Amino acid sequence: MLKQTKEYKDFAGYVDDCGGNVRTVNGDTEEWIPEEAYTTAHDFRKKYGQELTPELVNVVLSDLNKIWKESIRKQMTRVKNQWKEEVN
Repeated sequence: MLKQTKEYKDFAGYVDDCGGNVRTVNGDTEEWIPEEAYTTAHDFRKKYGQELTPELVNVVLSDLNKIWKESIRKQMTRVKNQWKEEVN
């Protein structure tokens, strides 16, 4: 129901772009991230802990980049469709 309100429409779209799940970082409500990115980073930390090497950091950055690229792709599609509807 909140998706239909003016105040939450953009945020609801962002949540959809992130696969339906987001989290805040440090409780800051302005810092929403895809749940998948949060989980990926923390799973990586649990798995490798103190063994982090530059190569391993590159792996996690690559994984996070894939998540954000997909989120941005969905966002661009959603915004493009919104503008098409508005123009029509």
